[in-house]
Amino acid sequence: MPLRQWRLLPEGMLIRELVALKKATAEHLAWEAAEAARRAAEEAARQARRDQIVAARERDHDAWLTGTERAAALSVLGEWPAWLTGEDPKGARVSGERWRWFLWFEVIRPLTADENVRSDDVLANLVERFGSAVGPVTPTPVPGSLREAVIAMLNAMKRTSLVSRHEQKRYGKKHFWFTRGSVHEPLTPDQQAEITRQASEREAALRDQRAAGRSTQGADYRRGPGSSAGGGYRRSFSGPPSTSSAPQARKPGEGICSRCGVPVAAFLVEQGLLAHPVCMR
Repeated sequence: MPLRQWRLLPEGMLIRELVALKKATAEHLAWEAAEAARRAAEEAARQARRDQIVAARERDHDAWLTGTERAAALSVLGEWPAWLTGEDPKGARVSGERWRWFLWFEVIRPLTADENVRSDDVLANLVERFGSAVGPVTPTPVPGSLREAVIAMLNAMKRTSLVSRHEQKRYGKKHFWFTRGSVHEPLTPDQQAEITRQASEREAALRDQRAAGRSTQGADYRRGPGSSAGGGYRRSFSGPPSTSSAPQARKPGEGICSRCGVPVAAFLVEQGLLAHPVCMR
């Protein structure tokens, strides 16, 4: 720039364009500082509201833990089931266990088997019972919403057959809905232990039956139809074929298995088999 365009000012040697630029820069920096302060104040206010919500929810949960309603529920359940716990929705000031128990005991439990469990009806009952303390109701199950928490609870309840989930694809989009399940009341720990014990006894008895039938059913399985008094194959064969070298009586047309020495049925010999199919495996 030509020297005649410069001026010596209190801020230094400047030209007209630099004066305007310096003024605009100062105004912009002042605006940025004000915006940063405003955002910090808003975030502090939001955090204070979140802290208030969490504190209110914790107070309600402490009151719920020592209340008579939960004690009565535990006397029926035996222990608090996993499907009555989960993430707290954003904005909820009521205990998650409290509203989930209300949802099960007052809304879902009275329904008949295969009756629809509509999320809109469920949310309407929650709002009617707890008001805005359960948090805002969204039209879709967005992360952290009350609707998403309700759907997560229903998905957990389907494992115990308290509700059933159904899915259908329409116009390329997957839809799902829930119905009341076949189980009217959740199992207590004692009932679950009894069912497990009975299943173990049945499994042990089945193993004993299989072990007792191994020695008598293997030969019949290899001899083919009509080889025993009952006739037909013995489908319950569960042991390896006998490898005894003792000679066994043959019927007309039968051969001797090259693997186990037991007679091969005539219809297998006609097909050119020199061993039982089970032995060739």
